[in-house]
This record gives sequence, C-alpha cells and structure tokens, in this order.
Amino acid sequence: MAIVSLQTLGGKTFRTAPTDKEGRYNLVAPKGDYILEVRKNGFSFPSKILSKKNNDSAFQNILCVKHIIVTDHGSITVNIPIDPKNTTRRISLFKRYILRNKAIQDFFSFTSPFLALLIAYILREFWVVWILLGFYFTALVVRFLDFKPPSPPYGTVRDAETGEPLDRVMVRIFEQKYGKLLETQVTSGKGRYAFVVKKGQYRLLVQKTGYKSVIINFPDIKDDYHLLAKDAILHKRDG
Repeated sequence: MAIVSLQTLGGKTFRTAPTDKEGRYNLVAPKGDYILEVRKNGFSFPSKILSKKNNDSAFQNILCVKHIIVTDHGSITVNIPIDPKNTTRRISLFKRYILRNKAIQDFFSFTSPFLALLIAYILREFWVVWILLGFYFTALVVRFLDFKPPSPPYGTVRDAETGEPLDRVMVRIFEQKYGKLLETQVTSGKGRYAFVVKKGQYRLLVQKTGYKSVIINFPDIKDDYHLLAKDAILHKRDG
C-alpha cells in the first residue's frame, strides 16, 4: 500500500497506483518528462542509501531520483527503493564490491568448472569433480531451456501489409458489461499503447482513418493493476 504517483513537470498528478503486498506497482505513461513520487508512512523517497553516487553494477534498474524520462509509450517497470526514516544502513565493502558485483559473479560462474578441475588434479579425486560438473552443466542447460523473455510492457499496432507500426491510432478501452468508456490513448511513434486495469471484463476498440476497426475482448481479467496490452493488426479499407 505504498502510493506511487506520476506527475507532470507542472505538478499535476497524471497517474497513481498503490503497490500490492509484494511491493509491485504498474504505471503506464506516454513519452515525456515526469516527476515520480512515492508515499508510505515511515519511509522517504528518493533513497539516500542507494543514491546514484553509491550505485554500481549490483544495483541495476533502480530509481533514486524523482525526475524520470519516458522515451516511448509503455509501462514503467523500474525498481524504486525507499528508505526507512530514522534508520541508517551501511553496506560493507565486501558485500558491495565482491558479493553484489555482477562482473565478479560472472567471472566466478565461468571459471568455477576450470577451478574445480584444477583442484581435482591436485587432490587426485576426479570422480567427485565429475559429479559436481555434471550437476553444474545440467543446471546450466535446464536454465537455458527454461528461459523465456518477458512480454513487452505495451501492445503494438501494425499495418497488415507492411508490418510497420502505426502511430496516431486511437485505442479506446470500454467496460464490457455496460459499455462505459474508461480511457482513450493514441499510439506513439512506434505504434505502442498500454492500459492498467482492475479485475473485470474489458473491450478494446482500435481505430485509424483509412483502416478497418479492430475489437479485442478481454473477458476475464482476474488481477487488479493488470497490464492490458495486446498487439493488433489493422487492414486498410478497400478503395
């Protein structure tokens, strides 16, 4: 229940979303400059503990400043650290530069098999190392085969003939049961759009002059703050 809000540079609130019990939030915004605010009793933002000057490879994809720039229409997925008030925290040099340094982690990940072989050669206990290497490479293969890239935090509207993204497409979202218009968006230069909705039933109407309209139904959204975004293909009208 931390409140995450997105404001224009003039101070007007543009989007607001509370976090769930896992601290997750979802904000969608078009291209532009914004001020991000986080409110939670007993905490302060922006973080001083993980400020930019203390940032390193261990702390990637985090936001320690209020001013953010959205380069294209989509969902904001950056991690936001907030500091507990009246509490200080020190991060040891060992943790910062050894345990949490990605470059060092990658180095040990790739050199560990060769290091194990070297130790086995010195101790003459090869059978143990072969078992460990078997587990190691099995885990690597399973992780590689199981990897699935995350879906992009937006939907893209494209031309059916060329496959090129279409900008200035009107995308409207309606409540399916009563047909109430909830929000209207215009796709960006890359044809992108996205909505954040609560659980329910919805219908999207995708329209652009010179093209046939497309309706996309979402009959059963089961989670609050769900990212509603699906690719759409528009066909040109005959004549």
